[in-house]
This record gives sequence, C-alpha cells and structure tokens, in this order.
Amino acid sequence: MLSYAESVQNIVQNRTADQPSKSQAVQPKELLSQLTPNGIVPVTVVVCSRNRGHVIGRCLDSVKAARPAEIIVVDGNSSDDTVAIARAHGVRIISDNGAGLGAARQLGASVAQNEYVVFVDTDVVVEPETFAQLLEEALTDGYDAVEAELLTYAPKPTYWQEAESWRRQVEFVKGVALVLGCQITLVRRDLLVQVGFDPAFKGAAEDADFCFRARAAGAVVAFSYKAVAYHEDRLSLMDLILQKIWHGRGLARMITRYGSQYLVRAASQVEDSMGAAKFNLHYLPFIAISWFFTAVGLGLEFLKLMREPALRKSLKSFQVA
Repeated sequence: MLSYAESVQNIVQNRTADQPSKSQAVQPKELLSQLTPNGIVPVTVVVCSRNRGHVIGRCLDSVKAARPAEIIVVDGNSSDDTVAIARAHGVRIISDNGAGLGAARQLGASVAQNEYVVFVDTDVVVEPETFAQLLEEALTDGYDAVEAELLTYAPKPTYWQEAESWRRQVEFVKGVALVLGCQITLVRRDLLVQVGFDPAFKGAAEDADFCFRARAAGAVVAFSYKAVAYHEDRLSLMDLILQKIWHGRGLARMITRYGSQYLVRAASQVEDSMGAAKFNLHYLPFIAISWFFTAVGLGLEFLKLMREPALRKSLKSFQVA
C-alpha cells in the first residue's frame, strides 16, 4: 500500500505529464484580464449556514468585497437572525430544510450559475483577491479543486487558537493533495454535478468523502500557493472539545466507508503532528486533547452506526473506482 507522500507524488507525476509547457500556457495576468474585464470574478460563492448569525455578516461583507458573480446562502432552518442578516446583504437565500452539511453544499452547487463554485464557511473572512487567485490557479495549473490557506482570525489568539493555527501549518503543504477541506475551496461545478456531496455526511467529513470520490473519478485537488483567507478558530477548550467530537463522528463514517484507505491518511496526520510536536512541546496538550476527543466522537458514532444498520449498509456499499 502506498504511503500518503507516495500517493501525492504519483498524482503530481501523472498530472505533469499531461500539462502544456510554460510557453504554451496562457499567462496568469492575461488570463485574469480575460475573465474579469469588469472586475467581477466569474464564480458562484456558496455559504452554508445554520444559526450563524453571530458571524455570517462579517463573512458576507468580505465575500461581497471580493466581487464574485453570484452569492448563495444555503440555510439549514436557522432559528436565530442568520437569514435576516443574509437578506440584508442582498444575496440569494435557499433552504436545505435542515438536511445537513453534505446536502446543503450539493444544493448550493446544483443551482449555481457559474462554471466554478467557491464554498466559504460562515466563520471565514476572505481577502479581496482570494477568489480571483483561486480561479487563476485552477485554470493555469489544471486543478479541479483548490483550497486557500487559512490563517487565524483573532487579534489576541488564545492558546487553543494558536495551536489550531500551528496544526494547519503542519498539515497544509502547498500543491497537489489527497484531501481538502471546504472552508474556503473552489471546485469545478461539473465535478460537483458528476460526483457530488453525499447527504449521508450531515456534519464533518463531507469534504473528505467528496475528495476521495472526486479523485477516484480522476480529479486533481490542491492547496493554493497564494490564495489566503482567515478562520475564526475555536476560542476555548470546551469549543475545541465539541469540535473534535464532531470531527470524530465524521471520521467514523469515513472509516466505515473506506476502511484502510482512509486509515492510511489518518495515520499520516497523526505521524505528522507528533513529529512536529517533538520540535514544539508547547502544543503537546493540544494534540493529546484533540486526538482523545476525536476518539470519543469516533466511538459515539460507531455506536450510532451499530444501532442504524440501514445507514451502515449504505456507507459500506459504496465502492471506490
């Protein structure tokens, strides 16, 4: 079985063999001027939300400043002022009727009017150039999906926010990747139509599942070399614990569906984090707590799957090409 690094190297070699030479490729500045003659970036931004009134306004302010051609908010039956704030920003609002994150992402993509879709989470703030830079990389480098680098959005970060920022620095290796998140990620719309998000992933890991199936369909996904956005990481220990339990539940569904294929990637993440921690003991408490409560979420979700054989069967029956 190939290691994570060997798998990435194979993707790079295969993609490079099919790429035109630098002299044949359209230069980035020329390409962008062709695509954005009036300053509008031809992408549809999809923001999925549920009870996110405390952050969605700031997110939409930054999204509008980046001048995408279309903005869609997919709301999951919010009971707070999320919808009112979105409406005040003049964006299109549709409802997923509380179907969950996987269904919400796919619903937004299904009604998008542009060739590329950018998913932006409500706790993310983008720069004015973020969408243009993601689109430029996708077109010039032949990527089917590109994720921007996330920096911490916090004037005075707590220990837990600093630690989460450090974790991303360890895991975010620019260029071709095996799996992306979808906090701030551009994806070809036809790939979303072909592969799609699975509504069985109502919470975490809907993006990892999409990437596994997209790559099985021949897609190339990558971390951006220059696009940047800002993420409001979990402020307190309790916030972090709840997030890691949520991640663990998604991980359980990934393991149920993909078995050893996903365990190789998970083992690689643990190895990278522990290896980096040897040089920065300051973050060992963060790592220990993160993996402990991820394991808690994993156990809770496995118990749920034992009680729901139909869901377990639907996850296991999926075959990767």
